[in-house]
Amino acid sequence: MNMRIILRTTILTIFYFCFWGIVNAGDTPPSEWKVLSREAIRLHEQREFRQAAVLSQRALEAAEKNLGTEHPDVASLLDNLAQHHFMLGDHRSAETLYLRALAIREKESESTPLALANALNNLAVLYFQQKEYAKAAPLYERALKTKMEALGPEHPSVATNLNNIAELLRVQGYHAKAASLQQRALAIKEKTLGPNHPDLAANLDILARLQYLQGDYAQAAALLERALHIWEALPPEQHASKIPDILTGLAACSLSLGDPDTAERHIRKALHLQQNTFGALQPEISRSLHILASIHARRGEYAEAERLVTQALSIQETALGPNHPSVAKSLTKLAQLQRAQGAYAKAVPLVIRARAIGRMHVASQQTIAPVSYADPAETPWEILPQ
Repeated sequence: MNMRIILRTTILTIFYFCFWGIVNAGDTPPSEWKVLSREAIRLHEQREFRQAAVLSQRALEAAEKNLGTEHPDVASLLDNLAQHHFMLGDHRSAETLYLRALAIREKESESTPLALANALNNLAVLYFQQKEYAKAAPLYERALKTKMEALGPEHPSVATNLNNIAELLRVQGYHAKAASLQQRALAIKEKTLGPNHPDLAANLDILARLQYLQGDYAQAAALLERALHIWEALPPEQHASKIPDILTGLAACSLSLGDPDTAERHIRKALHLQQNTFGALQPEISRSLHILASIHARRGEYAEAERLVTQALSIQETALGPNHPSVAKSLTKLAQLQRAQGAYAKAVPLVIRARAIGRMHVASQQTIAPVSYADPAETPWEILPQ
């Protein structure tokens, strides 16, 4: 489990709480807006966000007519509708809705502090996605303070808020501070959930990535081994996508520690599991192919490294499109391999195309585009060139 899953779980938990708290309130037959909310849940689960947004809009309008515009249930529906727009990449609409919901929660903060904390967190996640870190930071901090006052300093939900702030620090390059907060979150979860809980494994994974970024490869590997032990003790359906990612991290650590043979064993096992889980043409596989290519490149086996990166590039272009940032990374990797072999003429067009994709991606940040949840653990296990 990575941090994207933690954040997605957090937000979806809030999402379902809002919906089911509305839909199941009381014993009377559900009103129109409650029925619409129930159907929106079904559509959201199926990732039919556009249709879910249509129903949530209708539910909101009906609820406002019946309850008024300042009712707590209206705030919940505003959050839900914002979530649909968030998933559709319409950040502007999502922000407007989140701000309306937050204004309602502010008025009832004394009676429902957790609802306020969730509203603050939702808006912070949106700003995080927009890379507006200065706006996200005070919202995350206030959400944490509200949660600590309501639940105490050692509640698992408080640990999740610490995760969020740590990720905000990480993306700004404050790796040591981020690691300190992740260690606090890890200690809370270990104390409250026990040493073998999946959420603990997720935190171990995140902390390992931070240690890796700081060059402490041995410590990162030790944390990943703990996470692997937890996942392997759980039923396969709970860790189908988790173990390959942990193995990928262990491979990166082993290679960075100068042990390419152990790295290759880890990454080949990860590739086998990924192919069985995702199929042969998924982006997850391309990341592992990159690490395997790095192993061969370290050995001077450039032809095999080039073949693997070319395979990764083909997967990315098929799954993500020809102008995705991951495609640019593969092109850059291919160019490095060409230069290592003295084939500078072959490297030049690869670099030109990679830079063109980079410029296109920077320009696209100014427009609305589909997004996913913030991913604090999506620090790839990339190998630095030697």
